[in-house]
Amino acid sequence: MSSPRKEAAEPKLMASALDAVVGMNHEGQITAWNARATEMFGWTADEVIGRPMDSVLLPERYRAAHRAGLERYLTTGEARILERRIELEALHRSGSEIPIELAVVALQRNGHREFSGFIRDLSRERAALAALRESEERFRMLVERLPGIAYIDEPGAFGRYISPQVESLLGYSASEWLQSSERWVEALHPEDRDRAIAELASGEESGQRFTSEYRLIARDGRTVWIRDEMTPTRDADGRLLVHGVMFDVTREKEIEAELAAEVAERAEVATALSTFHGGHDAQSTAAALCREMIRLRNLDIAVIYAFQGDSVVPLAIVAPPGAPIAVGRPLPHDRAAYLRTGAARGPWIDEWREGPAASDYVRAWLEVGLRVGAYVPLTTSGVPYGLLVGGSTAELGGGQMGRVLPALLEFATVANAVLGPQLHRLAGELHVSALRELIASGGLRTVFQPVVRLHDRAVIGYEALTRFTDGSSPLQRFAEAEQAGLAVDLERAAVASAVAAASSLPRGPWLSINISPAVLPELQQLAALAGHADRPLVVEITERMAIDDYSAARRLLRRHLPEARVAVDDAGAGFASLRHIAELRPAIVKLDMQLVRNVHRDPAREALVAGMVHFAAASGCELIAEGIETEQERRALLRLGVTLGQGFLLGRPDAVIAAA
Repeated sequence: MSSPRKEAAEPKLMASALDAVVGMNHEGQITAWNARATEMFGWTADEVIGRPMDSVLLPERYRAAHRAGLERYLTTGEARILERRIELEALHRSGSEIPIELAVVALQRNGHREFSGFIRDLSRERAALAALRESEERFRMLVERLPGIAYIDEPGAFGRYISPQVESLLGYSASEWLQSSERWVEALHPEDRDRAIAELASGEESGQRFTSEYRLIARDGRTVWIRDEMTPTRDADGRLLVHGVMFDVTREKEIEAELAAEVAERAEVATALSTFHGGHDAQSTAAALCREMIRLRNLDIAVIYAFQGDSVVPLAIVAPPGAPIAVGRPLPHDRAAYLRTGAARGPWIDEWREGPAASDYVRAWLEVGLRVGAYVPLTTSGVPYGLLVGGSTAELGGGQMGRVLPALLEFATVANAVLGPQLHRLAGELHVSALRELIASGGLRTVFQPVVRLHDRAVIGYEALTRFTDGSSPLQRFAEAEQAGLAVDLERAAVASAVAAASSLPRGPWLSINISPAVLPELQQLAALAGHADRPLVVEITERMAIDDYSAARRLLRRHLPEARVAVDDAGAGFASLRHIAELRPAIVKLDMQLVRNVHRDPAREALVAGMVHFAAASGCELIAEGIETEQERRALLRLGVTLGQGFLLGRPDAVIAAA
């Protein structure tokens, strides 16, 4: 039996307790409830005393077990939760659950068992623990995502922790790496071991962050360059630890070595080329250049080609036996056409791979081992006259071969200076001969592209365009003719062909012929041919070539073609832009197709076209949009005020257009 003094002290003890204290009698009813219990669960003592404890504090899932346990204890004395700490959830007045720690003691009072529960709220601990776990997980994920191996070592590289990246980089699992206290020392490259150990010791002694670069030997024998960023620290007990990250810098070191080798190679090339004088003829000069080219790293094939007429002919070759080319023997037509087309664009790289459509020529090169080639055009005044080629039988990609291009460009510069004049004389003679033959044999024809009103597509004129029967590029042919001094002859043939072919056109629409500024001084000859046209004539002056004397150009046009209207072609794409138009004062201005392309979805192009419309209106000339290919472009141009146009949407160039 409790003494009166003890019973009087109990309420004071409950009130001052830091934990919630809840009393319960043998019938499971609440008999005591301190202020901390009110704070924790939201009920006042008056509200809960006398009520069943399980309905007030226990979630539904615990209640049956509670009642069974109470009955078992009262009947048999068997206790499962008395005088030990357990963790579970309790109910708050709001219905939410609170994680708690519970300790229960049993007392004998007035012949009956009573129970006191001491309850501690674990919410903050649980939240702190969850936050700690989340922080640890974030840190673990951060460490494992580092582009390197994070580690913590004791002095002397004795490992305490290492991140999982060690396995992917060096082939050891984290546990294997930490099993041996000498693992790092053993993995050091023999040539770096003493230096790296000394740098580590010095850095640890300094107490400052330091960096060391060295090589490690991976488990599979690979050499891995490491940049080790280390920071000495001290733990809570004052012991020295080294926190660091090992970064794989192998590729950086390889690039540094490659760059150093390239610099040395370029210096060697520059020295060799500075004293290069060539041979007595084109073939001997080309052969000497090829011998120098294969001194470049990774190159074991060198060829110099000359463009002779429509042919591409090897001048000099260094290649493995079985290569499908020979000095002086023209390449197959398809291959020659491919090389000429590529040379017109500039340097390029080809990777050679077997394919179902590979030609016999390609297969022959593959059989001798060619895997990648770099091609550098040899040019005079922008016109290719040959090709310098370096190839490799090594398994190199285009990117690796691209590093050879700068050196090959230097070779091309020397070739242009030494070999160029030799080939130019030969090529010039061949060009002139081929062009004369082309003109004399009638190897060109005329096609016509309609110019229409955009709103109803009615044809108002036809532009005569020259095509060559051998399939060669008109732009290239006219450039070659100008270089060979045959521009007047070729344009005279083109005008004659256009006037003759125009007789098949429907009556009414005008005929437009193209004339370059280069032939204006000889305009009288062309005018005599154009005078035979049976319809109004438009003379288009291309804007892609400069005019040195605008006044002279205007005089020549007025004198020899007084009835013809003048048009400026490719406005916005060439030499003099709006000045070209202002000086020539044309009746027609033709917008370059690059301004027209996708004008319906490009505000900048719309603004430029609108400006040209205003300019044309102010200048009193008509505006024709070239290169219209979609209905959206046609509608956008109409909306912007352009009324005339031509392009594939409105009519492709055709050799014969039936009379209406």
